[in-house]
Amino acid sequence: MGRTRSRSSPPWERSSLATSCRARRRVPIGSAVALRASLPLVPAVPGQAARPDWLGGRVTLSWGDATSPNVPVLHLPAPPPATVAFADFLAAGLAKRVEDHSAAWVVRMLELGLPKGAARDFASIARHAVPPRPEDRHRLDWVTALSCESAIDADSQLQTVRCDYLLGNIRSVMHRTGAGHLHRALFAPWDYGDSLNNQSLHWEPSEDRRHAYQWLVPTNSRSRETGGMLGANRLALEAWPLFPSFPDGDRVRTRGFRGNRAASTFWLWPLWDSCLTADGVTSMLSLRGLQADPLGADSLRGFGVVSVFRSQRILVGKTPNLTPPDRVI
Repeated sequence: MGRTRSRSSPPWERSSLATSCRARRRVPIGSAVALRASLPLVPAVPGQAARPDWLGGRVTLSWGDATSPNVPVLHLPAPPPATVAFADFLAAGLAKRVEDHSAAWVVRMLELGLPKGAARDFASIARHAVPPRPEDRHRLDWVTALSCESAIDADSQLQTVRCDYLLGNIRSVMHRTGAGHLHRALFAPWDYGDSLNNQSLHWEPSEDRRHAYQWLVPTNSRSRETGGMLGANRLALEAWPLFPSFPDGDRVRTRGFRGNRAASTFWLWPLWDSCLTADGVTSMLSLRGLQADPLGADSLRGFGVVSVFRSQRILVGKTPNLTPPDRVI
């Protein structure tokens, strides 16, 4: 929905676009959707010759409007299009195949390491990336999101499905998502009407597969015929490079996570009222106060943080799950 600020505001703050699925912005995948909704608007979108006027300058993201503090708001340099046109624009710019996507290098490396007896080989990345080129930065951001050269067999703490399932799901999510899915994810209450079969990142707490949490037996394929938001998964996927992983012994620590054991791993993310660019969002997610115990509330508020949510990464059998989050600030 469009919203125009006063004429005294800077031009990059005069027009904004707020999503309407407010209640769901507290879940992890919802926050990732909101983060990603701003990011394809900053660089030129591949395959599109000209940028529209509403992307002709600085694009920023903040949280909260007159109706709710949990609404993500995009601030655009000119009045935004209708919501349907906005979703159409996103759908036209998002890759439908991994081979056409910035994740192609790392996905190919991970796929080559799947067969029995095979190993992940970073040499395949080096062949592309050495010598480094500025135009390859977006591809290397995906390398650090899905892998870690110093802990080659470790997976991102955001990865909550087996690697072979993940790579198949990434392909399916890219291929199957259309403009209608994106519009429902951004501008309508979430109805969870899409299938979960082979098209989910498993970041939604409602995907907890324990028997007591659902009507059907988890092994029954009918239990996954609905319950998903395909457009939300597609946008959340694009936010993954905001969460790189770094070596921690034979494991990794992923940006935004605290702890590294099954019973003590938490994902924390902030909401803020400042208008931040994509680089500013990256810095906000990296604030040291988010990892302090107890949280550095005063310090975080000094950076414009208005609230912080926390979700625990638990194991259900051998499958990681994210719990419904609590507000901790």
